[in-house]
Amino acid sequence: MPKVARLAAAGAGAGALGLAADFAAVCSMPLERGRATSRARREIDRERSHTRNQRTRRLAPFSRSGPGPRDRQFRLAEDAAAVVGERKIRRVDYERVLSGVAGDLRSPIDDAMRRRVLDRMIDEELLVQRALSLGLAGIDRRVRGELTSSMIDSIVSEVDSTEPDSDQIADHYEENVDFFTRPGRLQAQRIYFSPRRDEGDPRGPASERAAAALLRLQAGDAPDTVEDDLADRQVSPVPNTMLPPSKVRDYVGPSLLAALMQLETGIWSEPTESNGSYHILRVLDREPPVVPTLEEIESLVRQDLKRRRGDDALRAYLESLKAETPIAIDERLFETTEAPRGEAASSS
Repeated sequence: MPKVARLAAAGAGAGALGLAADFAAVCSMPLERGRATSRARREIDRERSHTRNQRTRRLAPFSRSGPGPRDRQFRLAEDAAAVVGERKIRRVDYERVLSGVAGDLRSPIDDAMRRRVLDRMIDEELLVQRALSLGLAGIDRRVRGELTSSMIDSIVSEVDSTEPDSDQIADHYEENVDFFTRPGRLQAQRIYFSPRRDEGDPRGPASERAAAALLRLQAGDAPDTVEDDLADRQVSPVPNTMLPPSKVRDYVGPSLLAALMQLETGIWSEPTESNGSYHILRVLDREPPVVPTLEEIESLVRQDLKRRRGDDALRAYLESLKAETPIAIDERLFETTEAPRGEAASSS
């Protein structure tokens, strides 16, 4: 539902969408209220029950539109639209929200609408203060995550507001040229020998089949023929195309990739054992890494420099918080509960 419709419906009374929709329109809250954790919900229910039991003794009826015992008669600061408890609703924030509502309505707003906007901002502040007093910032994971994200954005935004100059970008490029270098590519081939059926395989054990296959490959036999005669089917064979090393690793694993990177192009490897299986490897073709010029990737270098500045600012901010905040850690959490197998075996 559009924001204007929600606001109009909220103003129509209890028969429309109601107060929650009014919050969604004025305070930019999601229309569906977030679910608190079960612990947070228990805290809220307990507070509401206590409030109902004590309401007649603690609060007298009052109205924002008329005088009441909680209407304070004092001069507000020039930059304040209202004061709720000890917190101020700034006039600039009220005018910003009011401007947004006016833009949605696309027509002049009257005094009743102006007051309702401020009323919703006051209600929002009351709920925020109550949520903080109940400790929801500490026990609701969703709230904690949003607060953490807002703090990080605030810290990083101070650094992002300053654009690096051309000299700083050039220095960052030179200092991190390896980071900006595009990795080379290679076209790899693997022949796979599984030991799962060694006992019943008439062709022999995997290690012997791999050794025999290598001799035939070195003698010039076609790899497809050798694979059909001696090898086993691969679930995920390496695609017959040029790939970056990181993608080849997805198919062969880190240890076999390391072996491939050491091979000369066109030369079959010795049978290589990995996770109990045997593999014969070959690099069919390879391309060297490419170092792009600064002019080609200046925007990328600028973006990375700003990102690292933000990381450095966040790290420094956290270190300052750690320096001024007492922190105790139960180191028993990191103690080994079981002796290593070698120690256990030697002690028995």
